[in-house]
Amino acid sequence: MGYATLSNIIGRALLEECQQRGIDVLGLLADLKIAPRSIDFSDSRLTLDESFAIWQETHRLVQDPDFAIKASERFQYYRDPLVFQLLATSSTLEDALQNFIRYFDLIDPYVEVTISKEGSNPTLNFRPRSNPKKIGSDYVALLMVYFQRMISVILSNEWSPIHIRLAFEVPESTRMIYQSLFKCPVGIQAPINQIVLDPTQLLRKMPEANPEVHTLLMQFANERLHKVSRPSKLVDDVREILTKTLNQGDTSLESVAKGLGVSPRTLQRKLKNEGVSYQDVLDQHRCELVIRLLREKKLPMTDLAAKLGFSEPSSFYKAFRRWTGRSPEAFRN
Repeated sequence: MGYATLSNIIGRALLEECQQRGIDVLGLLADLKIAPRSIDFSDSRLTLDESFAIWQETHRLVQDPDFAIKASERFQYYRDPLVFQLLATSSTLEDALQNFIRYFDLIDPYVEVTISKEGSNPTLNFRPRSNPKKIGSDYVALLMVYFQRMISVILSNEWSPIHIRLAFEVPESTRMIYQSLFKCPVGIQAPINQIVLDPTQLLRKMPEANPEVHTLLMQFANERLHKVSRPSKLVDDVREILTKTLNQGDTSLESVAKGLGVSPRTLQRKLKNEGVSYQDVLDQHRCELVIRLLREKKLPMTDLAAKLGFSEPSSFYKAFRRWTGRSPEAFRN
């Protein structure tokens, strides 16, 4: 299996926004050693390095904190219609969400989209699978925008989430753009990027639902999905083992390595090749878990500390402040 590649839809939108601002896009691509056909054709795909280079260079040239979110207005679904049509021909909004998750690798296999429950509210979670240094939270948030704009077009702008959360700090001007786009409150500095949905919307009928066409599109999408390489699942595998070991108070590298059938040194080396350390993965997993527990349950702080594998509550408090800048009590309230 070759290197994983991703859709050029974000890179294309960024470059079209640059062109509108008078930047020589062909010259930019030449400097980055990226073939123009990688952008011009909807079925062309980019490597992670190419996508990262376009993201960095366009932001450097434009110097506008709102650049990426403004560029999202240039998403053109008719130029790469498969995922769009899969969602449009789904029977209900809930089916459309499941199809978005199932076929998201066609858009970007380096980002994982999952659905969870926050109380009774379904929540779409967007997080990088690996290479966090090349896949920033602001980039991941643009994929949330991609989803929002698609659903809004399909439903004629007659829908909005309950609220969204961004895993990074943004200037007020950018936050207001997000708020206007999603038509809901926007939280910042969350552990991961999230869209919190209204459960009463899930059974909503899709206006262009078409079971026969949808079946044909799924067959085509499955064929394409088999051709798309995915990045290593190592980080996901580490997180899965941590889920089992945290309750036992065991967060050691040695235990996780044993669960994966490799030596601790091999695991460290493989994680380094993914662009992360074992501590990075452990911190992110603990942070996401405790945020969910704080929102869903009223567990005492000592129990929360134990569930996260901390032997002392004081260590848990220090770690939580490092992750979020707040105390657990302040976050819960």
